[in-house]
Amino acid sequence: MRTIILSPHLDDGAYSCGGWIWEQVRQGQEVIVCTLFAGSPVGIAIPPFAGLLQQTWGFQGDATTGRRAEDVAACEFLGCKWHHLEFLDCIYRYLPNQCQPLIHNLNDLSSPIKNDEYPLVEHITNRVRNLYPDDRNFLTPLGAGGHVDHRITRCVAERLGANLSYYLDLPYGSMTVDEFSTLLPAGARTEKYELSTQGMRAWQQAILLYPSQFHSFWGSVEDMETQITDFARSSLGCCFWKA
Repeated sequence: MRTIILSPHLDDGAYSCGGWIWEQVRQGQEVIVCTLFAGSPVGIAIPPFAGLLQQTWGFQGDATTGRRAEDVAACEFLGCKWHHLEFLDCIYRYLPNQCQPLIHNLNDLSSPIKNDEYPLVEHITNRVRNLYPDDRNFLTPLGAGGHVDHRITRCVAERLGANLSYYLDLPYGSMTVDEFSTLLPAGARTEKYELSTQGMRAWQQAILLYPSQFHSFWGSVEDMETQITDFARSSLGCCFWKA
């Protein structure tokens, strides 16, 4: 029986679950990281905020193509499969039937799902359901940090009617236990998993395979390695939460 990890963006699956993926694959289990917002913004004007972000990523040409290549490299390293869906990252989206970008600044990234985007939620839900008609085991982000695409991913997962477990979004997962508890669905139970030294190292190495995103979250390799190690050893580390 395989597990589908629903990843909002082209790094979230490896960032949040990289060690678990590595361990599962070595145990002969099949894992697929399905990234929802992996489409290239073809034929649209790039919104100003997206343009500013792209300048920091260091790609020539289509930045999403470059990010997909990073994700393929990380998934191949971890040993899992991947699917890249065609939906646009929120930084590229416009409000339906309007000329206004959805995202104007950094603060807009962490916002509730707008009513105008619920048809998109339904479209993505149908796409995932049709892509995995016989699959029952899904992992979805809790939505730590409040990023709108993470909220949408969770909303999609909860509409699938599948066996659903939640993972804590990294690197947004630094929070108190009280803050964390507000993210859990009612009645959720904790499922702890084991992570070997090799699995920890593989997780850290997979994160390094996303160089375009690295410095948005960490000042150095040492900072990242310390954060991942400390998180894995914390009360919230190496856990999923079963709905």
